[in-house]
Amino acid sequence: MKLLKVRSSASPETIEGKVIFIAPKANNALKFPVEVLVANKDKKLRAGMYATAAFWQREYSFQYIGSATRCFCG
Repeated sequence: MKLLKVRSSASPETIEGKVIFIAPKANNALKFPVEVLVANKDKKLRAGMYATAAFWQREYSFQYIGSATRCFCG
């Protein structure tokens, strides 16, 4: 599993997470859905918050919807 750092738009602190799923093919926007599992034990991320995940030497924005969140990377 690929480890990553997640930062919410509301806080400069980072939270560790890991990629748990990468779709085998791209969607219509030529992006690959990726599921990220976030260690959110302190409840710093809440449903509906926007965040950025840094992995593969790039940053990807997504909306946090729960412990396993899907973001689209392309």
